[in-house]
Amino acid sequence: FFSSYNGGSCVATTTGYLCQCSFPFTGSNCEALITTPMPRPVCACVICPCPTPVVTVVNPCLPNPCQNNGGCAVQQNLARCYCPTSFTGYYCQFARKRAMSNAPCANVTCMNGGECFVNENGPQCTCPKPYYGKECEQMNRPRTCLPSPCGQNGQCIGTADGYKCLCKNDTTGVLCEQKLMPKNYRWCPIDCQPDTTCVYEGNTPKCRAL
Repeated sequence: FFSSYNGGSCVATTTGYLCQCSFPFTGSNCEALITTPMPRPVCACVICPCPTPVVTVVNPCLPNPCQNNGGCAVQQNLARCYCPTSFTGYYCQFARKRAMSNAPCANVTCMNGGECFVNENGPQCTCPKPYYGKECEQMNRPRTCLPSPCGQNGQCIGTADGYKCLCKNDTTGVLCEQKLMPKNYRWCPIDCQPDTTCVYEGNTPKCRAL
């Protein structure tokens, strides 16, 4: 008679029995926990003939093949991944390209054929010529400084080609329309409530109450 612990499986041998333990357990009956770091595994092709009538049941969800925190379920002996809303693919390996309801571009309207993209300053509109502006709402950029196209954030200087905006220290862009972020600034990809702010815990963005 032989028994194993912690999910191990034992088979009889000519000299007694042999137990195969589930990680991270070891011992003759899988009763001990491995406390030392395991060496790097070495891959090899091995053929292990099993005496009949041994039957091995394989769970395709162990280990979980689903990426990006996807859930795994067994259907018809195959792994089926259930992906978070922002990922897709058989193994949830692809980020969705379409903007979700809470995506940064969801609340941005780019007019006149403009397209929204996200950079370190947040969502921005890229405009086709001859449109410009925060939402591509303006047309035919003026070629003089009267009136000044630089607004309150910059000083307009006339040039041979038209004009140039000299932006203040905290602004940037052709028309000084973008806020200049510090070098250590990290754009937050989640929307926080008005009474919270986005912070990074390690590499994970989270909303924290003010």
